[in-house]
Amino acid sequence: MKIVESYKNRILQAAAALVGFFLMFGSTDLSPFEIVMTVVGVMTIVYLLVQKTYRIPISWQNYSLAVFVLLIVAQLWLMPESDTLFALITVYLIAVYGLIQFWVTESRSIRENIVYGYLGGALASSVLGLGAYLSVLFRDNFGSVRFFWEDNIRISVFFDDPVVYGAFLVPAVLILSVYTCLAEKMRQFFILLFVTMLVFSNLILTGSRGAWLNFLVASIFFVILYTPFHTKHLWQKGAGVAMVGLFVALMWIFIIPIDGRSYYEATLSSRYYSSDKPRIENIQSASSQLVQRDMLSILFGSGSGSYEKKSENGFAAHNTYLRVLYEQGIVGIILYIAVLFFIFRLLRMRKRKDMLYTTLLASLLVGILVQNMFVDTLHWRHFWVLLSLVV
Repeated sequence: MKIVESYKNRILQAAAALVGFFLMFGSTDLSPFEIVMTVVGVMTIVYLLVQKTYRIPISWQNYSLAVFVLLIVAQLWLMPESDTLFALITVYLIAVYGLIQFWVTESRSIRENIVYGYLGGALASSVLGLGAYLSVLFRDNFGSVRFFWEDNIRISVFFDDPVVYGAFLVPAVLILSVYTCLAEKMRQFFILLFVTMLVFSNLILTGSRGAWLNFLVASIFFVILYTPFHTKHLWQKGAGVAMVGLFVALMWIFIIPIDGRSYYEATLSSRYYSSDKPRIENIQSASSQLVQRDMLSILFGSGSGSYEKKSENGFAAHNTYLRVLYEQGIVGIILYIAVLFFIFRLLRMRKRKDMLYTTLLASLLVGILVQNMFVDTLHWRHFWVLLSLVV
């Protein structure tokens, strides 16, 4: 029996590490992450059938999510504009949240393996991304199609959008930065600093200003909330890491040329007309789009994926709160806010037991909530994985 239990634990720990690792490879389309999660789902079903006693995580945020799922499913029948694929993706990601939280509740070491696997995935994808960028920099086009976005300048590696890839890198950069500051030996400090700057370089070269803002907000919140950082020793190390990061960012953006231009000139300077202006116009017209519906749609939403169908030129919301308010209505946005409220309340309750971990999670979630105003994160895997780690 002990041998069986030992093998079960090894398989679970390996699966947890793979879940974290493959989180960094591909967007919400079919990818190795989905394959691993399918295996985890089958393992969970077998475990529940064999195990006579088990715990199912019950909490207010899970009750709120259950009602949110029921609302999405009901819309498929009641709202003709509801898109089945969008609905299924949302339900699938909430199911991923439930699966991971179940196993993390069963064994806290699974949580650590997910985080370590994710950091390994972030490092591996950063090596690929930065290597491809350097190869283009030196006039060799190897990897430019596979690891770059359509402009052949912004790094996206295996993601369809550099904005998504940048956001997925933010937790890794913040965690590695904190580990760097907490390193006691100088050798360990410089190794971690090098790894941190490698991943940070990929974050910069995604050209995602939303991800940059996400990281900046998360970092500021962490420094404010994590009181040990207020000591002179850690404050100085943190300031040193920040200065190195600023130098690296300025070098990549303004100094190092690619195809005869700086990164800023190649991609950032022309972003207003291609990206910013359409989003501003979309937000300006959103208020009328929200209210020009029947009362049933205002209260319960028009259905998943319906925003693009009604917006001018089929433009996406690019704002999570706006998307949820339109697609799941007033009831949906209340449920979404309720989930976040109970998550943060739980983090506050657990802060004394594990101050570093809970502060990191809280800061990363705050960063995502700020980025929510400029992009849709409802269908991002790492958002739901982060939520699932709050137990």
